[in-house]
Amino acid sequence: GWGIYTLVTPFLKNVKKIREYHESFRSRKYIKAYRGLNLFDRIRTFFARSIENKYDFTITLSHKDALHRNYLNKFPIIIPNPITRHDTNVINVKKNIILGVGLLSSLKNFKDQILICNELFKKYPEWQLHIYGADGGERKNLEDMIDQYNLSNFVQLKGQSNAIKSKMSEASLLFSTSLSEGFGMVILEAQQMGCPVVAYDCDCGPSEIINDGLDGYLIPVGNRDLFYHKAKTIMSNSHLIAEMGERAKNNAAKFSVNLIAEKWNEFYKNIK
Repeated sequence: GWGIYTLVTPFLKNVKKIREYHESFRSRKYIKAYRGLNLFDRIRTFFARSIENKYDFTITLSHKDALHRNYLNKFPIIIPNPITRHDTNVINVKKNIILGVGLLSSLKNFKDQILICNELFKKYPEWQLHIYGADGGERKNLEDMIDQYNLSNFVQLKGQSNAIKSKMSEASLLFSTSLSEGFGMVILEAQQMGCPVVAYDCDCGPSEIINDGLDGYLIPVGNRDLFYHKAKTIMSNSHLIAEMGERAKNNAAKFSVNLIAEKWNEFYKNIK
């Protein structure tokens, strides 16, 4: 952030100074691309680069993000986000539902999900796409798309939900079409609930969570044709949904609170 601690901490003496990046470098660039870089943004970016090297340690959520921060003098330490515990009594009863979850913004790119599903539902009319998330400026555009393609019986904008994991336990698939991510917690949460994920392999996060072909699929950003074919592969095979869902749950366990906390514990021990 840009509060008092960010401006003061780098210049403190006789203390260990640590900065953790909660968003990816590329994600920040995408956001700026939409908003535009004014003079203040340019000055702030230049200043930020100069002071970030004053920290003793920097921490990123993914290896790819660490590589993108080549302006740092010292390679960052990588500690991903943890997955929170969930009710183990939840019973996964999979329905013909595809989920899309996130802020309804240009960055999350839900329009590609609608375009892909417009083709999928011609072959699988028993399926639906449920999109959950607050309006980030794109809801009206998405509503217009749904009307344009006559998808009102197939695509629903559900708004926000405080029970998203229960929705994931019911869904058979999660689509992620983000142009950029900080890490991709929605992918991890879906995997935890046994929900395979088809995702654009954007910067950063998806490729460090999804094992391509085992618990989901990674698609080059913008390749809707390949996305369609991989989704069709899963949707046409209920046994594959179950198998990939089970592998997804096992993969998500690698990001448990206990395991990630131990990484932080080791980090602080080594500093001391």
